[in-house]
Amino acid sequence: MRRRFLTFPDANTCDPNSDYDLPDKTRSGRRRHNAYSHRNWLCQHHGDPSGPDRRGHCVREQHTVTAAIPAAQLATGALLPIIALNGSSTSGSGAKVDLEVDSPSPTTTQLVPSNLPAGSAASSIVVTGTGFVSSTVINVGGSPHPTIYTSPTEVNVVPSAADLTAAGSLALTAVNPSPGGGSSASSAFAVNPLNPAPGAIAVAPGSVLAGTATPTTITVTGSNFVSTSTAETGGNPRPTTVAAPLN
Repeated sequence: MRRRFLTFPDANTCDPNSDYDLPDKTRSGRRRHNAYSHRNWLCQHHGDPSGPDRRGHCVREQHTVTAAIPAAQLATGALLPIIALNGSSTSGSGAKVDLEVDSPSPTTTQLVPSNLPAGSAASSIVVTGTGFVSSTVINVGGSPHPTIYTSPTEVNVVPSAADLTAAGSLALTAVNPSPGGGSSASSAFAVNPLNPAPGAIAVAPGSVLAGTATPTTITVTGSNFVSTSTAETGGNPRPTTVAAPLN
């Protein structure tokens, strides 16, 4: 009996849903196994290849390669197109395949400084938190502002002079791009009145001896002091030094 061998008009057009006559022996006369490869197709017998039924079907063989993606491409959220190349031949004309790089969800925990007086010039605010990436943006009062990435736990943002015109509170949020990402809960930044009313104060020392011949320095402790705060004694302003920090 003449042996029959599997032949395709074109291996690229083999129909994986159709059956084909599979050979029971190799050209060298050795018995075939249940499955073998033919021009990138995996051919599988339905039953015992030594039996009378030599029908089978074919599916495209799956090959595997590995590739290392540099950290620079994983620094922020993105969809990275993936294609396979054999020389100048490419898988790019087929279905689109992407590697999804998810941004973390950001949080904010501290603002330094936490307040400025109304009318201040633009000044940098250090925002501390978690989940920051190089594309993190800080929104001030709902508007994105230029943001400088320092580390996964720190970014800097500069509110504009317009943000600091009037007393009030500014909501600062950190926003990471998709995929993943999202917006943090807001942190409040206070824009204080230019000359707020000083809070309750304490004086040290609380007493001096009458007749003291030399000037005595007192320390006034309280809240809401500004860079132009002064102290008065007996209704008369005295030379005053404002200690830092005020925030």
